[in-house]
Amino acid sequence: MFSEALAILDRNTERYMIEEMNQEITEKKQEIQELTSMNAKKDELLAEKEDMIKRYRARMKELGVDPDSVDND
Repeated sequence: MFSEALAILDRNTERYMIEEMNQEITEKKQEIQELTSMNAKKDELLAEKEDMIKRYRARMKELGVDPDSVDND
């Protein structure tokens, strides 16, 4: 009887631990999705910034200004 109670307790503990690990996995998957989304947004913003710089430099050249000679301070 005592060993049967221990076996039940072990089984319940095992199930609890598995449920906890599954919850942690689910949370980590959500965190990864959020970070992936943030990274994609960062990449999008960086591409926009690079495009703006290219357009700015092209416009400067159109105006006869060498973009590399301008003081950026």
